[in-house]
Amino acid sequence: MEENGIDTEGQEYPSAQAFWEAELSGEGPSAWYSKALKYWDQQEPTYNGVLAGYGHLSRIDLIDSAAFLKRVFAQLFKERRHEGATTRSVDCGAGVGRVSEHVLLHAFDEVDLLEPSKPLLEEARQRLAVPKAGEPLGKATKFICTGLQDFEPEARRYDCIWLQWVILCITDDGVVNALTRCKDGLRDGGYIIVRARVHVCIFCPENAVVCIAPILRAFLATCQL
Repeated sequence: MEENGIDTEGQEYPSAQAFWEAELSGEGPSAWYSKALKYWDQQEPTYNGVLAGYGHLSRIDLIDSAAFLKRVFAQLFKERRHEGATTRSVDCGAGVGRVSEHVLLHAFDEVDLLEPSKPLLEEARQRLAVPKAGEPLGKATKFICTGLQDFEPEARRYDCIWLQWVILCITDDGVVNALTRCKDGLRDGGYIIVRARVHVCIFCPENAVVCIAPILRAFLATCQL
């Protein structure tokens, strides 16, 4: 798909392919991921830090996410309760556990957290390892320190794989490969939820690519999602 874009230094690219060819021509994807990880390791382990200074938007985002999840998963939750089955989700790019704490743990019995930044994941562990008394929370079960590009979920483990603002941090090939593996991690009736900025195509200082909607749809179609 030929969609042009521009990076934060003003360099224009005629297509996403041209950008990736230029960006990965030296050390390949490993350098891209290392730069992104260094950026996130240096951010303060707070909501404001993981939201790049937009912590004031957290509340409305969480409200929208919770309402969306309740609507999409209503039938699945009903079926799982009837079966007596444990419901399970994974929060990919979990940061300090913002979405897990306020959305996923209020909906699923068990939640795994996937995050490549050790400082952010440790903050999430401290927040979530022990459920708070009196709150209707599920249990944070696994804290997995790896990036989405390397994540290999256990087959048929999850009812929900939550990808919020994380696919923009991996390469196009990485997105397709990750989504394909995530499909194998879903139980019957489960969903992969992708939340991403899709209005423009730019390249951000934290090594993140904001793609337009047709590109995202093309990724999903390639993975037969």
